[in-house]
Amino acid sequence: MSFMKKKDVERVELFNQVLGTHHRTKPFDWKKSEDIIEALTMAIAEFVDTVRMADQLSGMCDDFDEMIEHYHPHEWSKFAAQEEWENTEVEEAMHSLALAYETMKDLGASLHGKMQELLSLLFFAVPQDVRDHFFTRGWQFEPADVEAVIAEDLFEIVWQMDDYDGVIEHSAAEFTEELENLIKRRGQPVEQQPGPELDALPPF
Repeated sequence: MSFMKKKDVERVELFNQVLGTHHRTKPFDWKKSEDIIEALTMAIAEFVDTVRMADQLSGMCDDFDEMIEHYHPHEWSKFAAQEEWENTEVEEAMHSLALAYETMKDLGASLHGKMQELLSLLFFAVPQDVRDHFFTRGWQFEPADVEAVIAEDLFEIVWQMDDYDGVIEHSAAEFTEELENLIKRRGQPVEQQPGPELDALPPF
């Protein structure tokens, strides 16, 4: 959560009063476990929401592209060939959707970097009670497996969240559950498949 200026705090507090919401206006106290938990929950959920929204925009771009190909092939052909366009509403919509997707994708990439840093802190630099809030209590993880998953698999975890509903607490809980499962799977030895019996081998 970004630090708020005084006017921003006053505005959010007014929103809370009028709308009955409870948006936080005070800076996080990084010495308090409950504040660390809240900050990490918000950061994880924001990353999940952003990545999934970028994916939705990508799907919208594909759907709209197909629609324009059918209904406005002359516009579609110019867009596909990246030719100069004439500022029609159709072309404006195509470019606006594409820009929205690229912007959201860039935001997701930026949050991905921040998420890698925050998850490293979660595993290696926060009090045990904070880790126990997000993961199985007392879980003994292998640092090398954690580092590998954080480096490579955060986007994959988002795609594995079958119960995503957009609720902040649910997103953070499901993400960290999938994260723990993936780290545990990575740490399991790979079972070697038995080779063929000698009698089953073809003759030379």
